[in-house]
Amino acid sequence: MGEDVFWAIRGGGGGTWGAVYAWRVQLSPVPERVTAFVVNRPGSVESVSRLVSTWQHVAPWLPDEFYVSAFVGAGLPESNRSAGISVTFKGLYLGPSQEALQILTAKFPEIGLSDLNPREMSWIESVVFFSGLPEGSAVSDLADRVLHKKNYFKAKSDYVRRPMALDQLIRAVDLLSMQPKAYVILDPYGGAMDRVGSGDLPFPHRKGNIHGVQYLIEWTADEDGHKDEYMDWLRRFYDAMGAYVPKNPRTAYINYMDLDLGTNNWSDRRPDSTGQVPNPEVEAARAWGERYFLGNYDRLVRAKTTIDPDNVFRNAQSIPPLRAPGVARSSPRGISPEVMSNGAAYDG
Repeated sequence: MGEDVFWAIRGGGGGTWGAVYAWRVQLSPVPERVTAFVVNRPGSVESVSRLVSTWQHVAPWLPDEFYVSAFVGAGLPESNRSAGISVTFKGLYLGPSQEALQILTAKFPEIGLSDLNPREMSWIESVVFFSGLPEGSAVSDLADRVLHKKNYFKAKSDYVRRPMALDQLIRAVDLLSMQPKAYVILDPYGGAMDRVGSGDLPFPHRKGNIHGVQYLIEWTADEDGHKDEYMDWLRRFYDAMGAYVPKNPRTAYINYMDLDLGTNNWSDRRPDSTGQVPNPEVEAARAWGERYFLGNYDRLVRAKTTIDPDNVFRNAQSIPPLRAPGVARSSPRGISPEVMSNGAAYDG
């Protein structure tokens, strides 16, 4: 396989590298009992923004064993879909509830401790707890692979390297308060993630980032006639947030595969001035590839060229291989023939 390919398949995007038939993995120990909680805090735009601001200054620096994410929106399920903006905190601590409460008392009392109701359970039970399955579901229900309800969503993403100013958060939360179908997920980084360098694995957004931002808007099958309206709203919100997040490039999370950033072009076979065929796919894909992978993009291209030079495994945002000078491959079918870009990949 080679070192570059083994590196590439551990985070270089799905559907790109081939079929992996077996993995040998090293498990990490977890305690017999862990602590989990979900708590919703409604309020005014300003009060919710202040809570999120405090979260930004606390969550990335909690002990490695403590994860607390924040969901912000005007129609969160934990608020019973009632009107008004709120923030939901979801916490998992690898240890007993008493220790979790002690840490929150010292680090994040603003979350509100009187009704937090942390629950102790096994780690696998915590997977059920956070899965979104109905109340009372069992561990065995995790094996149910049938999609019982058809919903749709559009997602985009960012990474944050320093806390946003309170006035920026207020403007963002105020926009969210106007669209109850939209929400953001703030995933804390820091901890052990901050000890993984950007080039250690293809996914580069660990060290130096304090949290990710996932922008989402959801709708049901009955509402699918309004999908363009919903997606346009999310794109406008994402554009507005561009003033508050790192740029050059503005980074993104590969597992959301945001086609707004661009798609592969497998049909461009124009020769260069020497009559040889250059690598237009590689350069076109850089517009989104560097947003997902930063400086790891070129190494991923080399790995792709090694393991799949004929581009058998491909999709709209798979890593393209280099082609040998003067050799044109046959054009794969099933991929959009156009490269789309919103022009914001390298905005200043």
